[in-house]
Amino acid sequence: MRRTVHAAKYLWDPSYRRRIGRQLNKGESLHALPRDLHYAQQATITTPHLADQSEQA
Repeated sequence: MRRTVHAAKYLWDPSYRRRIGRQLNKGESLHALPRDLHYAQQATITTPHLADQSEQA
């Protein structure tokens, strides 16, 4: 029942769709920076010690 109500509200209300879209974009942008930073190292931490790992990150 909840899914049906949510789907109907999502399809019917443009402001609700915008609010959902903003929340999704916020989460995506939150994860974009770490993903971009680790791209050069192919998302791997190459140093064995914790202090060096945080410095590399």
